[in-house]
Amino acid sequence: LLFEAVNYAKGKSFKRIGLLTNGLLIDDNLADQLKIFDIIQLSIDDVSYQEGKGYRPNYLSKLDSVLKLLKGKNIPLKIQCTINKSNLKNFSKILEYAKSLEIPIGFNRTSPVGSACSLDRKVILQKEELKEALELINSNLDPIMVKCSDPLTVLINKDKKDFTLESKKCICGGCTAGIAGCYVSVEGEVYACALLRVSVAN
Repeated sequence: LLFEAVNYAKGKSFKRIGLLTNGLLIDDNLADQLKIFDIIQLSIDDVSYQEGKGYRPNYLSKLDSVLKLLKGKNIPLKIQCTINKSNLKNFSKILEYAKSLEIPIGFNRTSPVGSACSLDRKVILQKEELKEALELINSNLDPIMVKCSDPLTVLINKDKKDFTLESKKCICGGCTAGIAGCYVSVEGEVYACALLRVSVAN
């Protein structure tokens, strides 16, 4: 069903179709089928796990092997990391891990959506912590290798802010929900954004 949906989207001239996954089910056979996507994004929580500190199990060893498998097949890759209280202190290590594999990495913040709804203030970044995280990410941004998809980055990055104010008809650092892309869940629900869970179709 997944590949049928991708082929349908390609037939409708979608310019870029990506898959966001933790990679746990990817093996050599499935990897070949995933070449249908324009990019595969693999989630990473941390590179220095401490028992009971993270909010998901440690799957770094599996992720590491999957990243190398897909890279070996020349499949376009991106590592995606959601920053929260448990991994913010290891930001530099996460960044270095991506650089060591020569794979681009994108950052966002952990939001109380989906399975993260049960998370509390011990995990979700509060206002000052979010500002610290965005400033840290912004200081390490690179056009190719390090990006941030959080719309609030525009408040930290002066160049983005100035460009956004000057280009009123252009989306630059702001929310692109339902305008420049959409999100399809594993259940087939279509959302304007992964963080905006109001289904428009299935």
